Amino acid sequence: NHRVGADELVGRFDDVVLATGVTPRTPPIEGIDHPKVLSYLDVLRDGQPVGKRVAIVGAGGIGFDVAEFLTHAGESPSLVPEKFYAEWGIDPEYRNRGGLTAPTPDAVPREIWLLQRKTSKLGKDLGKTTGWIHRTALKHRGVNMVAGVDYRRIDDAGLHVVVNGEARVLEVDNVVICAGQEPLRELQSGLEAAGMPVHLIGGADVAAELDAKRAIKQGTELAAGIEMLSAKPRKQSAKLPGQPEFETLGLTVDGQVGLVSLKRPDKANAMNMAMWQELRQAMQWLDRTPQVRAVVLHGEGKHFTSGIDLEMMMGLLPQIKDACEARTREKLREIILDLQDTLTSLERCRKPVLAAIHGACVGGGVDLVCCADMRYCAADARFSVREIDLGMVADVGTLQRLPRLVGEGMARELAYTGRSVGAEEALAMRLVNRIFDTPESLFEGVLALAREIAAKSPLSIRGVKQVMNHARDHSVADGLEYVANWNTAMLLSEDLHAAIRAGMMKQTPKFRD
Repeated sequence: NHRVGADELVGRFDDVVLATGVTPRTPPIEGIDHPKVLSYLDVLRDGQPVGKRVAIVGAGGIGFDVAEFLTHAGESPSLVPEKFYAEWGIDPEYRNRGGLTAPTPDAVPREIWLLQRKTSKLGKDLGKTTGWIHRTALKHRGVNMVAGVDYRRIDDAGLHVVVNGEARVLEVDNVVICAGQEPLRELQSGLEAAGMPVHLIGGADVAAELDAKRAIKQGTELAAGIEMLSAKPRKQSAKLPGQPEFETLGLTVDGQVGLVSLKRPDKANAMNMAMWQELRQAMQWLDRTPQVRAVVLHGEGKHFTSGIDLEMMMGLLPQIKDACEARTREKLREIILDLQDTLTSLERCRKPVLAAIHGACVGGGVDLVCCADMRYCAADARFSVREIDLGMVADVGTLQRLPRLVGEGMARELAYTGRSVGAEEALAMRLVNRIFDTPESLFEGVLALAREIAAKSPLSIRGVKQVMNHARDHSVADGLEYVANWNTAMLLSEDLHAAIRAGMMKQTPKFRD
């Protein structure tokens, strides 16, 4: 057992399976790097000292465990039967009637606030029995349980919060972060950049409960699948000079096809601010890279995308807040226009963009795929213009582009109701061109189509896209004049001669980038 880097694995193995588990999630709170901030690993694993007044951010299972740990000195009553009986008022020798006596819990060594952002009851999602025991035990020990907390900042004064519209400062010695977990995948980008097949299992795949049990199941199934494929030759994706690397996207090149994957599977590929910016950068690079002739856009994990990241939306207002309301609104308008521009970058990219959609494609996901040249889906796909359910108007392209695809009446129905549309209905309304049985067959089918497109004259393909985009927004007469001007400039190309020459010789034409 020793730590390795990606460079130690490249070239030594055919496949790499990452079962690297999870890492604590760091919430975007101002002052999160303050010295008084600890992670749950600092407390439970590393035994770092904790003060007498403590705020715990996050009231899931980990938050409750940390609160339990911090409310006793020495061994936990859950490990010492005598202390457990005393805390709950149980007389195991039945010296008192009914085997009950007055509860005598140990003295609590510190004052604790257990906080959560949700407004629901703390511990609601814990097991029915264990949740009741956890809550009751912590209440007996005087733990302050607070829901509906808006975290503002952490500084020398303590943790600044807003609860029920009231600003408060919790004057604590330490803030322990228990805000969930994220997959630990630090090796993935380096391995994929080198063209190595990478498989994620357990917590490295999705940060959820029973990571080890899921990893065993996934590992067994994966081993069987790899064994079946071991005899087949593999074509590794190339990394081109200057090819960017992203945090929220996968970007590879398979022959002449660019592959863009939404890479936040643990968040159902929710589109956070980094993803919005990186999508535009990816499309710019693909547009400017001659070796790429077509693009496939798909999502990793169980879903294409759940749309815009709600955490991002909640965090926007504090970032743009100005004493002058007009300036606040001006900043908000600039953000909306910037998000619109990200999606329009799919149309600006002169290479055809093919969207391969599986699982959920909701909200901003519909905005995104409406910008693609063609859409294809798996049988499990479902679409929804979900913005209406959030009390907002879809503002980054769906209301402008969807009617051109499915007709105004159907677009209005979907936008007014927010209802879910399955694959068959999406095909019937012409939102998608074709349905594939599984996400795997979807990706292979769309990739095959992209390769077919990439084999055509790249100059002509770019011309077709630009002419059709222009025609969509103009009259027929304007469109005809535009294509006449285009062919006047581009018709006498070497691609035309190559196609004619290959046709006469009954060969497949070869076109340069």
